[in-house]
Amino acid sequence: MSCDPTLENKPDASAIGALGYVLAKNGATPYDWSSGTIERWPILFEDMREVRRLVGHRNVITGSRQRRSKLARQGASMFVGRISLPISARLLQDIIPKLIGVDDTVDDTFNPGALQEFGVLINRHYGTFEYQGCHVAQWAIRGRSIQFNERNAEPDLMTLTMQIYAKDRTFNEATAPNPLPAWGTTDDYCNYFFDQTTTATLQGVASRRLEEWVLTGNNYLDVLYGLSRKPTSICSLDTQINFQARARWNRTQSSMFNTDLAASNSAVLALSQGNVSTTFNFGDLKIVNGDPSIQGKGRIRWNLEAEVLSTNSSNDIQIVNDATV
Repeated sequence: MSCDPTLENKPDASAIGALGYVLAKNGATPYDWSSGTIERWPILFEDMREVRRLVGHRNVITGSRQRRSKLARQGASMFVGRISLPISARLLQDIIPKLIGVDDTVDDTFNPGALQEFGVLINRHYGTFEYQGCHVAQWAIRGRSIQFNERNAEPDLMTLTMQIYAKDRTFNEATAPNPLPAWGTTDDYCNYFFDQTTTATLQGVASRRLEEWVLTGNNYLDVLYGLSRKPTSICSLDTQINFQARARWNRTQSSMFNTDLAASNSAVLALSQGNVSTTFNFGDLKIVNGDPSIQGKGRIRWNLEAEVLSTNSSNDIQIVNDATV
């Protein structure tokens, strides 16, 4: 018996993720997917969905333990989900304004500003789902070095995971471009890998040997409904940047221990791949939690947690993304 996953004419053929894709386009609805700048995202997974609410029946007493269907009504819906993807300099050039907003862009330098609104078109092999008026609520960029004797994994692949809120979703109403946006083959399209790319300057000491790190952002989105079952407005109320890392405990790392929280401590996290690079400049990095701990006979490691704050002269985060090959 032969197996051909591309036989779409069979009614019982299963949709497979390998034939799905995700596209994005900046701006507000409506989206024209046949022209203009369209981003094609290489994804690891996605779970965008509509979450509908059933209201009016839960706390009503009717003289029995049965919940009456006639009392139930459809409430407001949420359109939410995650998209995870490997990062590259080219991808970050398009996505950074969605993560931190963009106040001004000079020589590929991104400063925090108003979040960029965008639409997402997901083809799940059978059917296209368009999510409209999207904003990034939270995001996390992760890097981890490969561990000794570790198999069947790519832990050194750097990833970005975004939690996204949307205003609406349509099914099989949007038409994907044909052909799809082409993939690039230059260095700026190559994925960042931990073992080749990461250098960190924390507390004034360059080349800190980090074994794992996570950079997270929270945009504190506020979703308004008005007289509607679907969101009518999504905006950011505040931002918060955090940094977590795991490092070997040694004399070099111990210089960061018990640092003065009242002092200003700038920091830099740099990624590079061939001729391209991405640099995260932190205004003031405050290490607030974490002592080294013994977890066995091997190396003692230090798990640190830090908050990233702004100063009078610098933003909490500035991203310099050189995607020029």
